[in-house]
Amino acid sequence: MKYFALLAALFLAVSCSDSDKASGEKNQGIWIADIDYEVYRDRLYLIGILESEIDNCTSHINFGDCSINNCWIINGKYSYISLKNLGACHLKDYLWIIDGDTIPSSEKSNKAVYGEHFVELVLVDTFGDSISEGRYIQIDEPLRITMLSPVNDYEARRNETLVFQYRISGIDTWETWEDTVYVSSDEKVLENETLLWEEGRALANKTLRPPLNEQVYYWGVKISNQDTAFFSRIRSVWIKNLVY
Repeated sequence: MKYFALLAALFLAVSCSDSDKASGEKNQGIWIADIDYEVYRDRLYLIGILESEIDNCTSHINFGDCSINNCWIINGKYSYISLKNLGACHLKDYLWIIDGDTIPSSEKSNKAVYGEHFVELVLVDTFGDSISEGRYIQIDEPLRITMLSPVNDYEARRNETLVFQYRISGIDTWETWEDTVYVSSDEKVLENETLLWEEGRALANKTLRPPLNEQVYYWGVKISNQDTAFFSRIRSVWIKNLVY
């Protein structure tokens, strides 16, 4: 009986030791400190900022965007944690969830859809456990001027009336902006665009009426409020019977 009791006690001690070791490994955790995002050229890049107490974890995944215990995990072109390095941090995989749709770990970025979204980052460790953090993000449409008419390098008749048309997007309903068309026949505006936006070149009613006596007209759109101004690209209109 004493032999069996001693054997049982030894087995229990070994089991507890293994259990404590596994528990200790789990407690050497990695966690999500914050979630951030960037929008660049209509692409959404999700950023998970991780912190860890695991020895050698950050040294394995230090790609220039890690401090000693702080690393980024990004869904997009630049992924600072690759799958081959996840094991050093006791991680098996990670994934993003946007509005309930799962985005697998990938180097592909996502098209930015304007509006409010709920974003969640999920980490899965080598023990099969997972942790997650989520937050709402707001993606605003960028301010943009789309030039519609006349098309660039349009050839107009001398007796033609030019009506300049464009579309402005990315302005919230509560914002107040003024939009103005500017026109110049001075080719120096191509070298120094600021010359086009001089006050004397503003065009009333967005319309240039005949006779069109210059060889070329350069035009653009400026939108502004009390705090800032935004400028379109410059386009040109050529007058047919004055082109040499």
